[in-house]
Amino acid sequence: MIQALLLLALSQPSPQKLYLDGTAAFEAGDYARAESLYALALKGKPAEIEYLRAYGASLGAQGKFDAALQPLETACRQSAPSLPNRGLACYQWGRTLFHLRRYEDSLRAFDFAKESAPPTAQMYSARAQALDALGRAKEADADFRQALAESALRTPESAGIQLLYGNFLARQGLHDAAIWQFEQAIRKTPFNERLWEEKAKSLLALGQERLAVEALERALSHGVRKRETVLLLARVYQHLGQPEKAKAYLEEAGSKLP
Repeated sequence: MIQALLLLALSQPSPQKLYLDGTAAFEAGDYARAESLYALALKGKPAEIEYLRAYGASLGAQGKFDAALQPLETACRQSAPSLPNRGLACYQWGRTLFHLRRYEDSLRAFDFAKESAPPTAQMYSARAQALDALGRAKEADADFRQALAESALRTPESAGIQLLYGNFLARQGLHDAAIWQFEQAIRKTPFNERLWEEKAKSLLALGQERLAVEALERALSHGVRKRETVLLLARVYQHLGQPEKAKAYLEEAGSKLP
């Protein structure tokens, strides 16, 4: 009997193996499998803070923000500032709080993260979004600029931050500045349809409809032909006095202009 139990125990994957397999699943985008593997790792070693952080991250990646909150907070608060991944745990806790619209709390979590490591572009960008949500535009602008400076040599990351910053500027009514950010990002990632679409919206806000049409056409050629974008292009063509083109896009969208 004892020998059978020993053989059974030896046949079970170790918590470390479960954690590593969970991490592989997480990196492959299989967050549900990662969650299951991390949960099993925690059963075998419930005091392991890194397993708890990874488990919370897998929940957050699936949009289960309420469930992710406690494990990520625990991983952040119960880790010494010098421990590996403590800063990541606090950052992920902050992002989870942000998704739950607890913006002030998210800023405090980001402050915990700064105790473990210097702020990254990702951190500055996350702080900027929380500050923007709180209406603290001047502070948000400063953090977006810090994020851009930190990510300057990493093209995809800096382009993504410029998209966020451009949208922030557009919400402030600073469309010329927003367009400049979008154009800089487009140079780095020219096939990103979101950048072309957001640039078009700012051009429309400035009354530059012909340039907006070019940007919208590029957006549709580089990505999924979203109904919203097709309808917007139809409206612009109609306003420019080109009913045939407007009709073609309306038919594609399967809709009528209001």
